[in-house]
Amino acid sequence: MYTISAITDIVSNIIFCVTGGVAIWQLLLMKKKFKADHERRKKQATIEFFYLFYKDLSEILKSINKIFPTVNYVIKVDDIKNDSSITEMIKEYLRRITIFGVGVNTGIYDINVLDRIAETNIINSYNRFKEIIKWRRDIRNDPTLFADFDKLVSGLEETRKKRFPHDEKDLALIKGI
Repeated sequence: MYTISAITDIVSNIIFCVTGGVAIWQLLLMKKKFKADHERRKKQATIEFFYLFYKDLSEILKSINKIFPTVNYVIKVDDIKNDSSITEMIKEYLRRITIFGVGVNTGIYDINVLDRIAETNIINSYNRFKEIIKWRRDIRNDPTLFADFDKLVSGLEETRKKRFPHDEKDLALIKGI
């Protein structure tokens, strides 16, 4: 039969395997909790940063809106070409929103939370400035200029399609929010 030494080896191997299994299970649980906490912090950071960030952006937009009060109006190059102050305001807006786009596009900020906070504001701004964006790219001979703004808007549009799959129109616009 088995000797006490053999039985001790078998029992110690079983205890070692069970202990290892418990340790792996605890690591998996910790990883899951860490991921959940990371996602929560990312969403919180998106909300906090957006409000600070949008406060500065809204000041720029207020100045632009004084000159171009119709927010659905696509601003033409000829509208700003000879006015360096408005050109600089728009360039500053585009620079800042592109930097924010980098944060969203690299996963620092959460695009789903941003979509809910910003509603259609960022998409509408992109449409409003699209001719200026093209013009700036032509001037700089850089087709990737504001590329993260492009990608941000594409991501927001895709997110909105998922949130509102049956409506072509945005519910926020329909409700007049």
